[in-house]
Amino acid sequence: MQIVKEIYEFTRANNLADNESDFSLKWLNKSARYYNMLKLTGRDASFDALIRLSTNLQLRKTAYKQSRIKEMQDIGNSIEAFDQKLHNVIKARTIAEAVFLS
Repeated sequence: MQIVKEIYEFTRANNLADNESDFSLKWLNKSARYYNMLKLTGRDASFDALIRLSTNLQLRKTAYKQSRIKEMQDIGNSIEAFDQKLHNVIKARTIAEAVFLS
């Protein structure tokens, strides 16, 4: 899933995750190999993982945006943009699954 990859790359570039295992544990609240499994299999992240990722983005966004340091505020703004994008993905996926099930 492209949005998860983009968020992973952002967290690595900004030293918010050390590696794929760290991202899986801290951001997706999944096992250390979860993100790697997604990459290797081409599967989409579970709905649960997307919700957990969104929750973690929201928590960190608030902390970074409240900082007095401009660079931290900029990271908070980027996190907010990623979270909005992720919300759109979650919404679209929810609608698609509802249509499929009906």
